[in-house]
Amino acid sequence: MEFNLISDSGVAEPFKAESRETLDMMVVQHFENFESFVENSSQTLPTFDDNNILALKDNTLHIAKTLFKSDTTTVYKAESSTDGEIAAKVQSPAVVWAYYIYVQLLGRLGQDSHLAASDRFLEFYSMHHYRQATVAILQYLPHGSLHNMLNKMKQDRVTMEEPLKMFLAIELLRTVETMHQADIIHSNISPSNMFVTFGGDDDAAPDQTEWTPDNTNWRRIGLKLGSFSLSIDLQLYGNQVRYTASRDDLPADCGTALPAVLASRGPYWSHDIDYLGVAQTLYFIVSDGNQLDEGDLTQDSEGQWHLDASKLRASLQTSMWVSAIDQLLNQAEQSSALLCKIRDNFGAQLASNPTKLKSFYRQIRKLKIDFAS
Repeated sequence: MEFNLISDSGVAEPFKAESRETLDMMVVQHFENFESFVENSSQTLPTFDDNNILALKDNTLHIAKTLFKSDTTTVYKAESSTDGEIAAKVQSPAVVWAYYIYVQLLGRLGQDSHLAASDRFLEFYSMHHYRQATVAILQYLPHGSLHNMLNKMKQDRVTMEEPLKMFLAIELLRTVETMHQADIIHSNISPSNMFVTFGGDDDAAPDQTEWTPDNTNWRRIGLKLGSFSLSIDLQLYGNQVRYTASRDDLPADCGTALPAVLASRGPYWSHDIDYLGVAQTLYFIVSDGNQLDEGDLTQDSEGQWHLDASKLRASLQTSMWVSAIDQLLNQAEQSSALLCKIRDNFGAQLASNPTKLKSFYRQIRKLKIDFAS
């Protein structure tokens, strides 16, 4: 079977439905030796019984509640007979690309102490492939997404303290750096796809192990990136390929700022789609849960984009946040150095101020208790 993903001019449209179907067909044939991939494509997905139990091959799921539902995808909180408390993502028609991306991250990053995929990305425990659907067994994080947590804090009139915002910014930047080092562009970085983890019951409490920007004892506290369905494997496409997408094919939760900035540069993009995703997520963090829209930006006579900081609280280190977001908005070429520079700036601000460290230790302990769902 011949697969054509790239035009003669070296341009790919990775978000088009035809391209995504082609990618699934390309990769699924290579999963037969993966222990975590359960092949059932000759069978239909079993139905739930009267007790809300889904019996998969070698795994039984006791469904607790629905976490998310759309026309093609439903995510459940469930108890697995093999993995304990999990999230089960059921998609119809069957989709395996996100699982492929996670497997590539595991293989390319290995178990290096600073890059281990299980520390930075939402874990796949297994993937069950049926004729008309897939069931992904995923790590369940009780605090949910960054989007959900900040919205819940807003509803409860709780403000995230700036030191914790800086810590989450560092986590976000480090995670995207790590993904790009594995030759993968996420393409849909947003508050909804960043998941909050404050560690398990057996993890040392914040302040028992002092935080530093590279402290491996804090690996299970921070953010994990998930939702890889639109991710781009650069090793599959090749380094010289340019990417494009119509406005309708861009991620649904990208807001209005990201498409406007992309369109101002012309039809092609690459890693900069992730830099813009980081910019909008940083804004969501610093603004206490507000979406970055095109109206929050201005463009100068030289085509440079700038954030209007008037909606940010005056008590914040506004210049640091605005500088970070402006740099990300205007970075059209790949630059791991930029992500590292912004991360180091936030890290230095935290590490040089013991009072700030104590502040976010305290708030993490409180959020771990108050905002678990």
